[in-house]
Amino acid sequence: MSIRIVCPHCASKVTVKSPDAPGKRVRCPECDERFDPAAVDDDEERPRTKSRNQEDNSRSQRKSSRRDDDNDAPSRRRSKGTSGKRKKQGVSPLLFILPALALVAVVGIGLAVYFAVSKSDPKPESANIGTTHELFSHIHNDARKVHYMEVDKVLSYPGLPPKVRQDLTSRKEKLFGGIPPEEIAVFVWGTGGGEESSALKLSTRPVDQSRIVSLTQGQPTNQDGKSYYRTKSGLMHFPAEGIVGFVNDRRGMPKITNPSRSGENAFPALYSKVSGQMWIGTGGPGLKATAEGREIRIRHSIWQLKLTQDGVELVEEMECWDAAEATSYARQREQNRSRPDERDNQVSQNGSTVIVRKQRPAESSSTLFEKWFLGL
Repeated sequence: MSIRIVCPHCASKVTVKSPDAPGKRVRCPECDERFDPAAVDDDEERPRTKSRNQEDNSRSQRKSSRRDDDNDAPSRRRSKGTSGKRKKQGVSPLLFILPALALVAVVGIGLAVYFAVSKSDPKPESANIGTTHELFSHIHNDARKVHYMEVDKVLSYPGLPPKVRQDLTSRKEKLFGGIPPEEIAVFVWGTGGGEESSALKLSTRPVDQSRIVSLTQGQPTNQDGKSYYRTKSGLMHFPAEGIVGFVNDRRGMPKITNPSRSGENAFPALYSKVSGQMWIGTGGPGLKATAEGREIRIRHSIWQLKLTQDGVELVEEMECWDAAEATSYARQREQNRSRPDERDNQVSQNGSTVIVRKQRPAESSSTLFEKWFLGL
């Protein structure tokens, strides 16, 4: 038998089956609370102490209170499948879409600005020379022979032959314009196209330009619309922080607008092949005689000296005009490579390129160092 009673919690009218025994609890379908129907009055006998509006307001407040308490009282959550079950609220896709669109917009604007700046402010030609070493950008573009030396590493090399140190000191005026070798980190000198130029990277920064001008006895002058200091080694200038440069002093000489050229020039591509502390690169066509009296045409040649703990290693690379000439030259080197103080000499050929490697103890390597000074 069913009876109508009033829920003691929300005052809702509820129809429930008559309990078989006292103390058996039932659940209110409105507020989800359990109570003993035997402990409350039925609908007919319960006095109406609340007005209809008060009863509805009380019911709404209890339902709202139940929703707020769901997270703190898991035991009171509605069971699955009931009419009062709340639906899960999913995360809005806009939370992911909007940040992604913003990121794409920022990247697009950044790329547009980058390409606009790159086109409007191109790098100077001297910066695109295929090498990371800053000194080569201060050598004139028509150079066909370049000497490179890491002066500080050579002077600090254990077992450096005394003659090499003497050569560096005696050539201080010619090579370094009067700047002491002990103050120089790297030196580069280039010639070709009727021009000579050199660049020195000093060990100490910032450079005291007044002191350098005094050491080189420089006198202010202008040439071709640029400011220089006239010295015994040419016109001196300071092209960048920590760098001192020298160019030809063309006082009283006609300006060469179109220097004569013969054949191809391998520079500045050869700059990327620097790997030793002392290096010589020669670009453009050349000739070399063999033991058979033949002349070998040379595209370019590289000579570099590497300082090691066991001595010095000389690596020579020569690219000939064709493979046949390279083979002839390699055979000649095979025959003439023996020397009492040399060890582990190797002569190899790869197409039109011949590579020669030789090693000597530091104390007997003066002739290898001297080769660097040839032509200076």
